[in-house]
Amino acid sequence: MGPDILVPIPSLGSTYFFWPEGLQNGEYVLGSDRLLYLQFDKTDGYTPSLDLCKKIQATALPQHTNTSNIMPWLGLTMDEQRSIMMWENAGPYNSTEVAATTPVKYLAAETTSTTAFIFNNGTLEELPKTQGASTLCQANPLGIDW
Repeated sequence: MGPDILVPIPSLGSTYFFWPEGLQNGEYVLGSDRLLYLQFDKTDGYTPSLDLCKKIQATALPQHTNTSNIMPWLGLTMDEQRSIMMWENAGPYNSTEVAATTPVKYLAAETTSTTAFIFNNGTLEELPKTQGASTLCQANPLGIDW
């Protein structure tokens, strides 16, 4: 979906980006991983961050990120029985490639709050969903295999 007044000409291998108007306090960055990131200048809980990304077409909380200067929420949560980590839209964490290479720092086993994960210096870190973390939305406009 793009502007109503522009009709792109189909061209093999071309990619068109359309920057939505009205995004305040955010910055688009095409990462070295060739994924598109929208970074906001604020911290928020998991659910408001997730809702914000869902409002922006074709974006979601990241499933992985190579950003090192912020600690964003990932689209990764712990189930209520504290037995399995689940990606927001891709199934169990343990079935993904990143599970074999990324260390995880868990909260205490007796934690009763619902939790999600941030990316912090190469480690997944479990936090209560109400705690503040960076809001970062991720998109894959180039169709990169990941």
